[in-house]
Amino acid sequence: MAHQSSSLKATPRVLVSAAWDLFATGNGGRHLHSASIMGQSLWRLTPAAAPFYAPLVAQVRGRDRGLEFPFRCDTPQHRRLLRMRPAVD
Repeated sequence: MAHQSSSLKATPRVLVSAAWDLFATGNGGRHLHSASIMGQSLWRLTPAAAPFYAPLVAQVRGRDRGLEFPFRCDTPQHRRLLRMRPAVD
């Protein structure tokens, strides 16, 4: 299971685990390697998902600790379950 995290400062930023590059390459996302997305704005990288992420960001900002939850990120050929850990720095 790959992991994706976001640091929730004024502008949420994307952080990914060491497993991310292998996952991205294996799924046709070589252009999404960690060197090109680390620290980028969550809103810039995932504009279509903003309706989902905005309430999540607000919820995490109101907590002393982050959250962790699984989510599906399927392709036509594979069912994929990932884990997200949004957290406040």
